[in-house]
Amino acid sequence: MRLVAQQGLRDLSARIVAGEAGVNQALIFYHFGTLEQLIAAAMAEATTAMVERFSEPLRGAQTFAELHAVGLALSASARADGSAALLAQVIASAQHDPVHRRILHECLAMWDGEVAAAVRRILGSRGMADAIDVEAVTSAIAASTIGMITLDGARADGPDRSALAALEGITGMVDRVLRLVPAPLARRVLRR
Repeated sequence: MRLVAQQGLRDLSARIVAGEAGVNQALIFYHFGTLEQLIAAAMAEATTAMVERFSEPLRGAQTFAELHAVGLALSASARADGSAALLAQVIASAQHDPVHRRILHECLAMWDGEVAAAVRRILGSRGMADAIDVEAVTSAIAASTIGMITLDGARADGPDRSALAALEGITGMVDRVLRLVPAPLARRVLRR
């Protein structure tokens, strides 16, 4: 992840990875088959570790503001360990590379259940889980979070002006609406 963050996927080679690891590059091919399979393994390992690290905070989120706080912590972690840069590179290459498209799909699927459970719980606590498409909300949250994390890494003014952090007011507003609007009225409006 560090190498991808420093130089990108396009310039990455088995020789460079082997040099960084202090091993013969033949070991990369022996253990992983191809450089793409090594990247897939690295991304899967990083995603698995991050899902494990953030699953408890996700399960504890009772409001969209708390879910947003988990997203901010996840973003900071992803920038620090290089996984945000790797994700950005894989997203870009997935447009034309079926191997990276599969890697991306598999890694994003690891998050779906955790985030959907949080969204379902938050909406369910206000009697709204049956009125709003939880999977659509989950997809929107995942796509926007990924977009903001990857774009924040490329901002000239740095992550201190995070697009993700700017959502704080919106998540608070959504929580207030969910708390103040009676669930039967909200369900009737949303169904129309």
